[in-house]
Amino acid sequence: MVRQINAEAAHFPQAALDAWQEAGPRRVQHALADAFARLDATGLLRVDDPRRAAHHFALLVGAEISERTFHGAVPLGEDEVSAIVIDGVAAFLDGYRARGN
Repeated sequence: MVRQINAEAAHFPQAALDAWQEAGPRRVQHALADAFARLDATGLLRVDDPRRAAHHFALLVGAEISERTFHGAVPLGEDEVSAIVIDGVAAFLDGYRARGN
């Protein structure tokens, strides 16, 4: 479905695209941003812009998988997916680690 929407986005009404984004990707982005804001408040992470941090996180853990699987069309081994996600999380934590930690 995601591949279809991406391929045909120019032919969908903007309201439909916005509804799709709000029901899925933006909902996840908002939840991540809220979590990162809480982690910043506790001092565990340094997050100046929680929305941007959520975007960075999603790209670091998902972009390579999306690219290598042609947006889910070609399977990728479970071990490869795990390694990509673990490396993405590690990169995120390196970039957003609180000062002094």
